[in-house]
Amino acid sequence: MAAVQQSLTPTILATASLTGVALHLFLFKQVEVDKRPVTTAASFIAAYFTIANALPWVSSEYEGLVWSYTVASLAWLSLVLSLWTSILVYRAFFHPLKNFPGPFGARLSKFWSLQKVLETKIRWYRTLDELHEKYGDFVRTGPRELVIFDAAAITPVLGFASVTGKGPFYDSMETSVNTTRDRAFHRQRRKVWDNAFKISLADYVPRVEEFTSQLLVRIGNNLGKPILVNEVCIHYSYDVMSALAFGEPMGYTKGESNDTAKSVLDNIQKGVDAIGLLLHIPWLMGMLTTFSWAIGPMREWNNYSAELVVQRKNMKHPRPDLFSHLLDNTEDTAAGRSLLNSECRLIVGAGSDTTATALTFLLVNLALYPEWLQRLRDEVDPIFAAADFNNARSQPVLDAIINESMRLSPSVFFGSQRETPPEGMKIGDTFIPGGTIISIPAYQVGRDERNFIHGTKFLPERWLSRPELIINKAAHMPFLTGPFNCAGRNLAMMELRSVVARVAHEFDIAFPAGAASFDAEGYFARTKDHFVSGAAPQELVFTKRGR
Repeated sequence: MAAVQQSLTPTILATASLTGVALHLFLFKQVEVDKRPVTTAASFIAAYFTIANALPWVSSEYEGLVWSYTVASLAWLSLVLSLWTSILVYRAFFHPLKNFPGPFGARLSKFWSLQKVLETKIRWYRTLDELHEKYGDFVRTGPRELVIFDAAAITPVLGFASVTGKGPFYDSMETSVNTTRDRAFHRQRRKVWDNAFKISLADYVPRVEEFTSQLLVRIGNNLGKPILVNEVCIHYSYDVMSALAFGEPMGYTKGESNDTAKSVLDNIQKGVDAIGLLLHIPWLMGMLTTFSWAIGPMREWNNYSAELVVQRKNMKHPRPDLFSHLLDNTEDTAAGRSLLNSECRLIVGAGSDTTATALTFLLVNLALYPEWLQRLRDEVDPIFAAADFNNARSQPVLDAIINESMRLSPSVFFGSQRETPPEGMKIGDTFIPGGTIISIPAYQVGRDERNFIHGTKFLPERWLSRPELIINKAAHMPFLTGPFNCAGRNLAMMELRSVVARVAHEFDIAFPAGAASFDAEGYFARTKDHFVSGAAPQELVFTKRGR
């Protein structure tokens, strides 16, 4: 028996090693396994037991069992090591992206990006600044990933005629109109969303004002006291979006939220840093999403939102909202109900955090630039005096301030992933191979001097009296661009106009210790990048405006 075992062992280990190389060449190079993390992990676990049970000497004898599982362990390890060796050698020296510049570690694994995110304390955009300066406009930031800093790529990569598709990051989240990679499904579902906003947008105008009035009452109850502006903005935006998704607000702004709603919001806010890490490793994020129904902080939110959806379905004579349109256009099947639940979470999550971040930066900028606060008042005071304010209507100064704040500090720093078609594509004179994941970071292109003169300065006049300060308007994409742009962009602008205009009209805004002591550069440098940008905590003092 020992002789047979001794002769078989090298053959088994060699076969396992060759199998590992074959897996890479004929499976992992050909099939996108990022979106099947659980299945892939389970396959490797099953492979171990398959090897053990396939060995020719498995018996009830102790020696036979020990040998079988010892060799199985060595064979499995050989398979995995040869697989990874083949992958790493290919990525480093033979990959189609081998001639694109970038850090060597980024060629091998996205764990390089994760390390940089940890080093910068969830500020990936700082790493991108360094990479752009060192390597230029096309930088390899992953095994099959490029970040493009040239705004000339916006139209071919993100535009309506683009041949690219969404990248694997979107597979790591539950299916919705925003995350699906199925173009046909997206077109069909997006039409429902667009019609919903088109039909009901006028109904949202007074509803937004209701919540803004609640926000003003909350500020008015704390006059002269430092208020954590991040908190009031997130409470306001979650109330607006939960009303549109579930028919009723969660009561955050008025302080009437129940314990579950408070816990849900607290868990979501605590979990955003984890998203900032995991979005660079979509397969790991996908594994956590797969089991979020059973474990983790998202379980409570998933359960709570599903209950709210049921309550909204049973609501008698609800006010016009987005949910009614989604409900009317979603089949009452298990898949349809799952889609409806995920899209209601999308409405609240994606719509709330982005708006809250934009509002926080806007209020900080109004305190930082009092001259623009006054110019805004000069514009809106007559409108309020005539009782003619409408948050759906564009106002030049108001929109200029909003645009400039969102240009410098967009609500989403992370570049939206796209994947090139199998035949590849050209951007200018640069050919990008097929299957490459590409992204264009809004933060960098929005500050690029090639697109905006004095790109790092807050100059709302570039949107008003000095259009020559804008070289490439297409580089301003606060709501993305193309077929996957933000469906709720008009609603978001309504919220921003309502809060900014009414707060400016009613209150003076200042920093607790005065504007002279406020380190603007240091404050904005503390912004985190966890897909939605995270404004650093900041207190502001509101006082009743002197007239």
